[in-house]
Amino acid sequence: MWGKCTCLYSSNVSSGHYYGSIGRIGRALADASNKDEVERLLLTMISDDKLDHFNRLLMAHVFRNYIEYLEDTDRQLLSRQKLDDAVKAMPAVLKQARGV
Repeated sequence: MWGKCTCLYSSNVSSGHYYGSIGRIGRALADASNKDEVERLLLTMISDDKLDHFNRLLMAHVFRNYIEYLEDTDRQLLSRQKLDDAVKAMPAVLKQARGV
């Protein structure tokens, strides 16, 4: 699904690797036909204690931007609750720094 993942940061990508903005990534994901899978994967990364803190926060921001571009208001409310629940489960250091 991710192809060249443009919103996770890594120190060992090729010199020509493209990094997209979080807003554009969120908008593109909101247009996906498999929104349940998008949300499941984002929430998995946000909750993954093996993923570094920086990328967990990035995924929370991607999810927040994704929600903003959803046209279905019922899905927006449900997705916002899912994000809130995932953020509440984050370690205290992440909840303080998150800004999501």
